[in-house]
Amino acid sequence: MSVHLDNSAGAHTLKLLEFDRIMQELSQWCFSEAGAQTILAPRFLQQRQQIEETLDRVGQWRRLLDTSDPTSGLSFPAFRGYLATLEVEGTVLEGDQLVAIARFVVSGLKLRGRLTDHADGEPLAALLLIADELGRVAQRVLTALDSEGNVIEKAVPELRRLGEQLRAIQRNLQKQAQAYLGDERLRSAFAADVPTQKDGRIVLPVRANQRHRLGGVVYDVSQSGSTVYVEPPEILERNNQLRELHAAYRAEVTRIYRELTTALREQSIALQQATDSVAVVDALYAKARFARAYDCSRPLFDEQAVDLRQARHPLLGRSCVPMDIAIPEGKRILIVTGPNTGGKTVALKTMGVLSLLYRLGMQLPLAEPSRLPLFAMVWADIGDEQSLQQSLSTFSGHMQNVGEILEQADERSLVLLDELGAGTDPEEGGALAMAVVDRLVEVRATAVITTHHSALKHYGYTHQIVENAAVEFDRERLRPTFRLVIGVPGASHALHIARRHGLPPATVAAAERYLGEQRSDAAAIIEELSQRGSELRVSEHDLEQRQQSLETSRQALNQREQQLAQRELALKRQQQADFDRFVAQTRRRLENLVRELRESELTRERTAAVREFVDELEAESATRRQEVAQTAATVRARATETAQLEPGARVRVLGSKREGYALRQLRDGKWQIEVGSMRMSVEADQLEVVAPAAAERDSARVGVDVDIDTSGSGPAPRIELDLRGMRLEEALAALRDQIDRASRSGLRDFSVIHGIGGGVLQQGVRSFLAEQPQAEYYYARPEEGGYGKTVVHLNL
Repeated sequence: MSVHLDNSAGAHTLKLLEFDRIMQELSQWCFSEAGAQTILAPRFLQQRQQIEETLDRVGQWRRLLDTSDPTSGLSFPAFRGYLATLEVEGTVLEGDQLVAIARFVVSGLKLRGRLTDHADGEPLAALLLIADELGRVAQRVLTALDSEGNVIEKAVPELRRLGEQLRAIQRNLQKQAQAYLGDERLRSAFAADVPTQKDGRIVLPVRANQRHRLGGVVYDVSQSGSTVYVEPPEILERNNQLRELHAAYRAEVTRIYRELTTALREQSIALQQATDSVAVVDALYAKARFARAYDCSRPLFDEQAVDLRQARHPLLGRSCVPMDIAIPEGKRILIVTGPNTGGKTVALKTMGVLSLLYRLGMQLPLAEPSRLPLFAMVWADIGDEQSLQQSLSTFSGHMQNVGEILEQADERSLVLLDELGAGTDPEEGGALAMAVVDRLVEVRATAVITTHHSALKHYGYTHQIVENAAVEFDRERLRPTFRLVIGVPGASHALHIARRHGLPPATVAAAERYLGEQRSDAAAIIEELSQRGSELRVSEHDLEQRQQSLETSRQALNQREQQLAQRELALKRQQQADFDRFVAQTRRRLENLVRELRESELTRERTAAVREFVDELEAESATRRQEVAQTAATVRARATETAQLEPGARVRVLGSKREGYALRQLRDGKWQIEVGSMRMSVEADQLEVVAPAAAERDSARVGVDVDIDTSGSGPAPRIELDLRGMRLEEALAALRDQIDRASRSGLRDFSVIHGIGGGVLQQGVRSFLAEQPQAEYYYARPEEGGYGKTVVHLNL
């Protein structure tokens, strides 16, 4: 076996379990390279408390992600490779490197702020250890540099001054060069009507035989020798000035880079701490996203038993058949038997992988409530161990691995052995397998062992801490069901599988005759028990379905009873309020009548008023009796039909006469309803179902949302217009359209790429620009394209 990795599993075991593939997939859920690197170098947790705390954090991340992703819009560039350079005194980072570090830090601070806004996010925010001073330095970097790492001129006065001088000299050079080229006396001496750049210097192309007509220095000669490139004295002086300014500009940029690098170097310890803490939070984030993607749940710790319900191997995806894997309390070893391709090895690997993922504090792809212990070591011997280099056969390779496992396994170990005792004489292989199990029993290791040896099936019935299990086989369809059945051994069903995969029927029949002669009564009993166990499980499943249906009905009745109780309470409150109002009004009228009778004589009109008052009371009483009778009739009419609260049902808000339709149930349990053109959310117990959902509800009420672009502006102007590959007519049309759009949108500066080539496109573009009164233009700096690119400024 290989060297232990973090005291949890040997490298060989991790390879057999394909654990690296799971970690690779998990790392893809990270939002930063630092987090991915943490995932790819897993540190298995040693204490139960560490695991529980990590599971708490993963659960907090998962609840946050159920509503929104706090990392949305944040950028965490990879920069760990720059840290070694940063630590060397005197080194200077490039602009893009400085920006990457600053973005990482600022995004970390923003993430901490977003997490702090949520109750579940506060514990996660506390893990982000980003010093305030480091944040200020990062903000300083982003203020001085643009997104590509270039120094922002307006943020540095000296650099702005140098930049303005550079551009002024460039414009003067262009004008001087054009003045020479436009001089009618010298026109015939030039080989082209546009200047040329050589090593960043502007020179004039002159025919070699006309060299004497133009003074100055010959800077270069064409390959053919027919053209010489000359710097006249005025242009020579300007070129020298331009070169000096470029040098001063670069020196100022370097100075700024050096200052920012030094500021970050002084925060190197805080930067490392920030990077590590973001990686920790990112790893938890990846585990939460993994849990959501695979519908995982939190396992419970149980020191005495393994109970993995509906467990799924992560590499098989959500479409795989879930499997129950259990080692009951008081048992330590599970012997799994059954047909090939039935899922024995999958059960073995699933047990190992989930045990290791639990050690990383991860939610697991299984159903609640699942339980498992904390295994200090996981050992595995799975698959073909043949080695040509070491002259080992499959059997020899297995025995070497098993021997090393037996030397190191103890009561805190999980041992996974696939096809124990296979690859040799069945009797000797069975004897070896039982001896291996004896040793595992002796050291009280937890083990899952797959085998075809009948001796091990019997072994499971004769040892107190050993349990049998079988992968189920559907004899009617002649195929495995990929379900693990605990408590009974399984048959190999080799003849059924051989028949299904095309072995000649006569050959299978002959094998059945041989088997019938040699088969033991015990084997027949085991197969019969397995068959009866399968039938019992089907019956048990039917009973569970019926029980679940009854439970659903009971819950529906309870809910209906609660709704009726709420309705009754609301009616009583409404009646009490109505009665209180009636009593108050009646009291005021009665008091007025009594006062009038006391203060004046009893006349016929006053006597009539008293009778009218009494008549109104009797009429009010009769009206209320009639309303009660109508309500009773309505209740009796509806007693024969039951309407459920569901989308589309017509509902009434209790305590009001407003009716509408139920749209959907919200996350907080409330229902969204539509009353006329208004939508509102109401507690379910405040709604009365007036009519059930109809198949054709308001079919005529169809809403159509139409988005109309009324801007009329069309595509936006481009910052950089590329005309290369166009004919001159197409290019000028595109440039004209660009100027129109730029004028409408307020874009003052843009550039035009026309290339040099034969000069036709270049000359045509510049001639067109010369006719535009609002346009100023000049060639780009050498490092930005030179004579192949023209910078345009619009005076808007």
